[in-house]
Order: sequence, then structure tokens, then C-alpha cells
Amino acid sequence: MPDFRLSKAELIKKKTEFELLFSNGASKVIFPLKVLFVNNPSRRVAFAVPKRVFKKAHDRNRIRRLMREGYRLNKNLLPQGNNDFLMLFIYIGKKLPTWSEIDLSFKKLAREFPFVEHQGKPEDEK
Repeated sequence: MPDFRLSKAELIKKKTEFELLFSNGASKVIFPLKVLFVNNPSRRVAFAVPKRVFKKAHDRNRIRRLMREGYRLNKNLLPQGNNDFLMLFIYIGKKLPTWSEIDLSFKKLAREFPFVEHQGKPEDEK
């Protein structure tokens, strides 16, 4: 039976990991989400909603809650293996999403996930 928990150990908390994502990370847009990712020994995630677009904290919190739930329920669809990633999910939509929009985005991400293996590693380095 798949593990549908999202533990604190799976969340990115360190400033150095965020800096690594922003400096070396590749990105992919799966509307209404943008995913920044970089290779890492363990899979860890973070979720962000821009304050510039959503001024009210309760709106940002709701969107973050929906994104966490979408990831938690669909993370078992992502391939498991030695190559795990740091991933930052950024909400780029302009209006409050519904649960079905977020769930559909995470399912689409799981289907398109092999794009990660081809990003961030030049083929010259072997």
C-alpha cells in the first residue's frame, strides 16, 4: 500500500537548498504550477505562492494547502529510484484554484516526469 504521508523530513527547510534550487535548478511549467528541480540524494519538496499576486495570507495558505495535498496524494505516481530531486512548486495562476485544477496538474506532472532526467546534466559530463 502506498505511503500517502508528507512528513517534515520531506519538506525543504534549509536556505542552502533553496539557493541551490534557484541558482542551479531547471524548470518546467505545468499550468498553474511551475516546478523548479535539481538532482539530490533524497526527494524533498517545497511549495510557494507569490505575495505579489495573492495579497491575503488566507488565500496563499489555501493554495499552499491544496498544493501539499495534491503532491501528497500523487507522489506515489512519480518514479522511485536513485535519482531523487529537490523540487519547488510555485503557483503561477492569477486566480484561486479549485482542487480539480491542482490535482490534474500533479497527475500531468507525474505523466511527464521523465523530463527531469534530461535536464540539468550536459551529455559531455560522463
